[in-house]
Amino acid sequence: MLPTLFSSPLFAFIAPSQWIVDASAWQWALVFGLPILAAWWMYGRGSGTAKTATGGGMALGGRIALALLRTALLTTLAFLLLEPLVRNVHLDREEPMAILLIDESASIGRTSDSTIVLETLRKWPLELAESLSELGVKLETFGFSNALNPRELNAWSTAQWRGGQTNLDAAIKELEARFENRNMAGLILATDGLINRGAQPEYSAHWPNTPLYTIGLGDTTVVRDRWIDRVDHNRVAYLGNAFPVEVIVQSQGMSNELVTVEVFSGQQSLASMSWTPASDKASERFEFMLPANGLGLQRYEVRCSVATNEVNSQNNRSAFYVEVLESKRQVLIVSDAPHPDVSAILLALQEQDQTEVKVLHTSNLKDANALLEAIEQADVLIAHNILGQSLGAMTWPRLIQMNQKPCWWILSDDASQSALLSFPEWGIRLENSTGLSETHRVRANPNFGLFQISEELETACQQWPPMQGPFGNI
Repeated sequence: MLPTLFSSPLFAFIAPSQWIVDASAWQWALVFGLPILAAWWMYGRGSGTAKTATGGGMALGGRIALALLRTALLTTLAFLLLEPLVRNVHLDREEPMAILLIDESASIGRTSDSTIVLETLRKWPLELAESLSELGVKLETFGFSNALNPRELNAWSTAQWRGGQTNLDAAIKELEARFENRNMAGLILATDGLINRGAQPEYSAHWPNTPLYTIGLGDTTVVRDRWIDRVDHNRVAYLGNAFPVEVIVQSQGMSNELVTVEVFSGQQSLASMSWTPASDKASERFEFMLPANGLGLQRYEVRCSVATNEVNSQNNRSAFYVEVLESKRQVLIVSDAPHPDVSAILLALQEQDQTEVKVLHTSNLKDANALLEAIEQADVLIAHNILGQSLGAMTWPRLIQMNQKPCWWILSDDASQSALLSFPEWGIRLENSTGLSETHRVRANPNFGLFQISEELETACQQWPPMQGPFGNI
């Protein structure tokens, strides 16, 4: 139905239904009234354009034609001044798709009927795709163990179930990101449910908003097995001290059978404890105090004794690492004056057990020798807004270089940024700069692999306000 935008006893103006015009009644009156008045003024009886007895002027028909043309032109221009919008609806039909997610961990092949199960899984995706195509549904298949693994339909015929981890939580999160706002008919999940990495999916996985169909591949037969479920330990210890280690061992189908749990450093046994499960399904917590005898990153291994006819002995060992330090790391923060950045860094470093932090401000420095001694004792320096300044006759970069200390330079004003460009040996140049400034945002480098950045930090970086910086190529 076409909406009536303006009507009167004399005429009505009807616009197409896809037009959107936001105008009040007085605006419509001007759109249609002013062109009519203008045409009457230019071509009416008193306008001087009427045909006279001497042959001058225009005939009535000509004046009416020009008046109508002028009215139409002015009305069109006035209507465009109302900024009308035209609604354009474009529909794209997306065929529904189903997602098949198959567990590729090695535990699938350890059941009593594993040969039949694996052969069926190699053939089933192609057969399922043919059945769904008859219903107009496209099938996409994925495998998962420690991560999501996209697979072509033909690739399942040669699939090998060798994954050492089962992280369903990570696979579901990646699936949700891949198929968000897609026309999904359903998710088919085939797994044995033995999750040993990531969060339990029933509590934390972000399941796609689509029907879920599950296929159990596990064996309900209770097998003889014991395994190390978790090892909790300190990341840092100090030479000559003892540090705690907590081990949780699970046992299944081995009631009244002695279990020995040992902690090794290399081939040397550091501690040992025993336990006898009282039922076929039991768990026990072991607490050890281990000596920190060697410096550096030390490797330790927890070993659980292997029983006769145990179905899986590979999960009876678990290694962990502890960094043994001779003393706490000394971090010195040198700043020209108190600053919120310095306070934030100080609070973050104070949460690290292996770090001692000292802050000195050059603006109220009373003893230069105390500062030089602190620099000599420090393992790491953080120099905040002191680039371009000097201590006595020596610049700060020269002083820190003489002490051969790693340093994190932080610049917070224009003077420090200008001083940065005066050290070409640092390899930092500002090219194509016009003296203007621009905003800079933080983005995590996906190719950086020295340590892992948490998802929470990446999300927070995107929400941080931008910083002002120089315009140019750095």
